[in-house]
Amino acid sequence: MPPYVHKMRVPVTLSQLSREAREGWCLVSVGSSAGDRPESLLELLNSGSVVIPFVPEHDSNIVLVTRMHIEWVAVSAGVDAPLVAPIDRTVTREQRVELRFMDQRHLEGIVQWNGSGDHGRLSDFLNGPDDFFLLKTSGGPFLVNRLRLAETRMAESTPRPAETEPAQSERVMPPFKMPTQTA
Repeated sequence: MPPYVHKMRVPVTLSQLSREAREGWCLVSVGSSAGDRPESLLELLNSGSVVIPFVPEHDSNIVLVTRMHIEWVAVSAGVDAPLVAPIDRTVTREQRVELRFMDQRHLEGIVQWNGSGDHGRLSDFLNGPDDFFLLKTSGGPFLVNRLRLAETRMAESTPRPAETEPAQSERVMPPFKMPTQTA
């Protein structure tokens, strides 16, 4: 039998295909592949694992959620940033977007990525190897499964360096709303 793997609970709201979003905890490893810090949710979601351990809020049982059926994971307020994404993650570009899911719900926020090498454009980044990416919203961070998106609408014509703020005229998207369904 494999050795016991110590896990930490990270409070989240998890949305899956054809289900209402539910609150609970994702379980991340106490040690990451780097070994000197806990695994982040982004690392867990982009791992090769087929299932992700999740404890629903009103259930003491662990549910193994199929990773590819997760639409998004909203990280609860107060969760330390290194538990959301690796602290050594490089961000050089960002783009305001509206993400529309297959069921027409949508999220609005900012995608940040490492634009060096072959990932200078948002399309290059979204065509990369990772299925989940971080979306910064006014409601907090969301980890979004790119394979569950119907479309990504860019709110600005080109991405900008990550450190700059958009001019007032560039802020064309309305404030954040929880994912909504449009008829």
